[in-house]
Amino acid sequence: MFIQFISDNLISIIFIAAIIIYTIGSVKHALKEKDVSLPDEQTQVQEPVNDSNQLIYYGNKPGISDEDIENSLSTWQPYYKNLQPFLQQKFFQRVKEFMQQKVFVIHSKEGYKEMPVLTSAAAVQVTFGLNDFLFPSFNTIEIFPEEFFDGNCNKILNGIVDNNIISIAWNQFLKGNSNYTDRENVGIHEMAHALYYQKIIINNNDDAFTANFTDVMKQGEKIYSSPGQQNTLFNIYAFKNMQEFWAESIEMFFEDPSGMQITYDELFTAIKTLLNQDPRNSVSPVLS
Repeated sequence: MFIQFISDNLISIIFIAAIIIYTIGSVKHALKEKDVSLPDEQTQVQEPVNDSNQLIYYGNKPGISDEDIENSLSTWQPYYKNLQPFLQQKFFQRVKEFMQQKVFVIHSKEGYKEMPVLTSAAAVQVTFGLNDFLFPSFNTIEIFPEEFFDGNCNKILNGIVDNNIISIAWNQFLKGNSNYTDRENVGIHEMAHALYYQKIIINNNDDAFTANFTDVMKQGEKIYSSPGQQNTLFNIYAFKNMQEFWAESIEMFFEDPSGMQITYDELFTAIKTLLNQDPRNSVSPVLS
């Protein structure tokens, strides 16, 4: 009977299969570039396997040495490499402390020590001028080898901050760090979202930060509300909503601070005050 069913419906089955194959191909074609290969010098994390396709690294356990952290930062972290020595030491210590507070879930059969180090460094970079930098409400960082499907929003993503978890696509993360002037950096982008949720939504007890953030949003609204009338450096994704505009602004602030200051001086000044940083001075960006 099954064979008879197949025979009677062979054309329909072939048609449905063709649609499925075409759909899969279309989705893959729609993804952003995936040609960023993992650096040869990355060193694998030898951690217990949670299942066949997932590794877990607990930041408060041995496995990544101080030398590993330093090598990762000095090789793959542009912001760190430009800092003067005593600020590099401060940055290093913050990365180490941040890592110790987190659990890193790597959705792959193999992981690399650079993954926990560099994702932590992205958070430290965004908060380097602030006293609070640990994002205590986010205890888990998920790292996917490449763009991933999120069932909650039914989209393929480079990164997302949701349910107290920060998730990042590693290939796009590396791409952002390897080109530090294109105003696109998924690590900075997602850590900007996390900073907003931690300081404005969850804590909501830092009056100075809240007031400065309100000023950033006020200046940003002028650009966001009339994109067609602006000499815009922002990409179209920034105008999806004000939260994305915020995260895209922080990407631009770090990757093209001079261009941002020239084109959007009021927004640049407001972010500079909020984060207590001026990335135009890459050797010593912290203001006070």
